[in-house]
Amino acid sequence: MFKKLEYLGFRDHPDLLVLAERATSLLADEIRSWREDVEVTWDAAPQSGSVFLELRLALLDWTGIVRRLMGSGDFADERRIRAACRDAWGRLLDKFLARTKDRLTQFLAEPVEA
Repeated sequence: MFKKLEYLGFRDHPDLLVLAERATSLLADEIRSWREDVEVTWDAAPQSGSVFLELRLALLDWTGIVRRLMGSGDFADERRIRAACRDAWGRLLDKFLARTKDRLTQFLAEPVEA
């Protein structure tokens, strides 16, 4: 489904693991065709009853990472889970697009030889 999928720190927190696993399939729906390029890490934050979602995208010579804390409110219903996943994915794509824009600007600024 993803290039890599990890669940960290959930051994003593099966309730949080259930939330992360539930969100994984919804995250896959949001990422769609990029799934094979994305590494996903869920990291338990039991002291707050939350989990961290980390997305990593590596394309050519660029790697971007986004971490998002997902609290109990984010898991209230499917709509909120999707919104939280979409937020993380959108922030990662923003980073990628900014890098792409910078590279394109540099390329266009280079002198053209005749």
